[in-house]
Amino acid sequence: MTTETGKLPGPDLRGVLGRRAGTLPGFEFSPAMVEAGARRNLVWTRAALDRFLADSEATVPGTSMSMPPLTDAVDRGDVIDYLQRNGR
Repeated sequence: MTTETGKLPGPDLRGVLGRRAGTLPGFEFSPAMVEAGARRNLVWTRAALDRFLADSEATVPGTSMSMPPLTDAVDRGDVIDYLQRNGR
């Protein structure tokens, strides 16, 4: 997946809820994210996204996701609500 300016920094998040981690066609995920989906059966539920946004490294050790943790539960809920509303 690319944009007019080049490679996207992350996968398209439309439809992320219910998707198995590391499985969006056309995006090259880190080996850790692919393994989380394939071997650990990580599916992006509300609870899994909440854990990942709070601490991505603890949820998917070795992930290349570079973002500071969202420590506020309300903020995480708002992000997940947004993805749920606009992700179809």
